[in-house]
Amino acid sequence: MVLEAWKPRRLPMVGMKRRFKNDTMEIKLQRVGGLLPVVKECALRVDWSEEELKKLLKKIHVTKKPNSQSRDMTSYYLEVDGKAVPVDLAKVPSQYKDTFNDLTENLKIVKI
Repeated sequence: MVLEAWKPRRLPMVGMKRRFKNDTMEIKLQRVGGLLPVVKECALRVDWSEEELKKLLKKIHVTKKPNSQSRDMTSYYLEVDGKAVPVDLAKVPSQYKDTFNDLTENLKIVKI
């Protein structure tokens, strides 16, 4: 479930774990590369549990390094709690497709 315009009453301090199921976290999708060296990103607040997030990252995490000859290739990174992980959007499970479609459709240029 995606919660876009929700603002928490009390922000957790850095390093604190979420204590309640209804806490939300911000995820950020970054698109890097392509023919022009452009960085695009979009962030959403989601109500996923820590366990859900770990399972998702395990499924979509990219472990292979890109081929050096494919320099114009586009790469995607999912950033959660300040850590960016390379991901393969083709591996996203069906229950998360809508969230990732929202993220990819709303990518904005942040760096050229």
